[in-house]
Amino acid sequence: MNAPAPAQNPSRSPSARKEKSLLGVFAVAILVWAVDFRVQTGAHSAVALQSAILAIYIALFSRFIFSAHRLGVSAGPLWVLILACAAFLIESSAVGLTMSQPFYLIVSNAVPTSIYVSASVITYMTLASIKDDFLPFLNLLRLSCVVFAVARVLVVAYTWRGGISLLTSRYELLSSAIIPSLAVVAMGLMQRLSMLDFIALVVNLVIALASVTRTLFVALIAQVASVFLARPSVAFRASAFKGLLVLSLAMLLLVVLDLSAGTGLTTRWIQRTTISRKLGADPTALTRSAETHFMLESFESSEKNALFGSGLAALTSLTGPDAAQAVHLTDRNALIHSIGFGHEDYVSILFVAGLVGGGGFLLILFLNGLQSISLIRRLELEQVTAKESAAHIARWGALIVLGELTIGFLGPTLGDRDTCLWWGIGTGILYWARSEFYPRR
Repeated sequence: MNAPAPAQNPSRSPSARKEKSLLGVFAVAILVWAVDFRVQTGAHSAVALQSAILAIYIALFSRFIFSAHRLGVSAGPLWVLILACAAFLIESSAVGLTMSQPFYLIVSNAVPTSIYVSASVITYMTLASIKDDFLPFLNLLRLSCVVFAVARVLVVAYTWRGGISLLTSRYELLSSAIIPSLAVVAMGLMQRLSMLDFIALVVNLVIALASVTRTLFVALIAQVASVFLARPSVAFRASAFKGLLVLSLAMLLLVVLDLSAGTGLTTRWIQRTTISRKLGADPTALTRSAETHFMLESFESSEKNALFGSGLAALTSLTGPDAAQAVHLTDRNALIHSIGFGHEDYVSILFVAGLVGGGGFLLILFLNGLQSISLIRRLELEQVTAKESAAHIARWGALIVLGELTIGFLGPTLGDRDTCLWWGIGTGILYWARSEFYPRR
C-alpha cells in the first residue's frame, strides 16, 4: 500500500507564495513614500530625494503590474477611473504646453494624480489576488499609519529649519496617513478595534493636535457623520458611546498634560479657533475664498477656459472682496500664488482642465463619495460577519475616501504626492469592496 501523500501546507503552496509576493511588492511601494517630505518655501534640496522615491515607486509599480498579469489579476472596474484621470492629465498638460507653461511644473503637478490612480490600481489588484486571509493586508495598513507618522516626525526633526517646536509647529508635522488614522474613530462606532488601531489613532491624534490644524477635525467630523448618515441607529449602540467617550477622555488628558508641561498647545488652539472673533473674520478662510474666486472667474471668463481650462501649471491668485479684506486684516500682500491646484481641489480641476478634461474626473470623485456612504450602509444593514477582516478593510477604505474628499474642499489634496497615495489606497479598497461583497450578476 502506498503511503498517503503528505498534507500540503497552504502557506507553502504556489498560489499562497504568489499572494505573499504581490502583497510584499505592494507594501514596499506604499512604504517608500513614508520618507517623502515637504520642503520649506524656496528650498530645492529635496528634489533629488523626491525624484529617487518616485523612480523607486515607478519601478515597483512596473514589477507589480507584471506580477499581477502573471497571476491573471486585472484592474477590473477601475478602468473608468483610469480613463478619467488620463483624460484630465493629458488635456490639462496639453493646454499648459500650448500656453508655454514650464514643462517641469506641468510634470510636477501631474505626479500626485498619477500616484492617486496607480495606488488605486495596485490596492485593488492586491486585494483581488487574496483568496481567504485578509488580515495581513489589514495589519499592513495599520502598521503603515504608524510608520508614516513616525517617519514624518523624524524627517522634520532632521531637515526642518529650527527643528520641531510645539510653539510654532504646523503642517510640516502631518503625515499623509493622518486622515486614514483619524478614520479609526468612525470605525470604532461600527466594530471592535485592535490594539494596533488604537496605537495608530493615538500617535496620529497627538500629531494632529500638535499641528494646530482645524481642517483635520472637519474631516474627522465628516467621517463620523457619514457613519450616522449611513446607519442612524449606530448612534444608539453601546460601542458608539464608548468610542466617543474614549476620544473625549483622550483629548482631555492631552489638554491636562499640555497645561501641566506648559507647551502652549491649548492656548494656540484657542487662538486659532477664536481668531475670527478677534479680527472680525478668519484670514485663512478669506484667502482660500479669494483664491477660489479667482479660479472661478478664470473658468467663467471665456468658452475656451470653461471647456479646456487654463493648463496644469496655471498660476492662481487672490481676487475679490475677500482678498482685500485679508490684506486689511493681516497687513500682507494678498497676491499669494499657487501653481495649478489651489486650496480647493474641485474648482482647481475645472480651473486647469475645464469641463472637457476635468468634468468626468470630477464626477467620478463625487460618485465615489456617494458609493462610500452606500457601502457603509449596506455593510451595516446586512451585518457582514463572514469575512470580518475584509469587512473591516471595506469600511476603512470608504471612510478614507470620504475623509480625503472633505479635505479636498479645504486644501490642495491633488497637489500632494503622499496624500494622493492614501486617497488612492482608499479608492482601490472601495472598488474592490463593491465587487467583493456586491458583485454584479
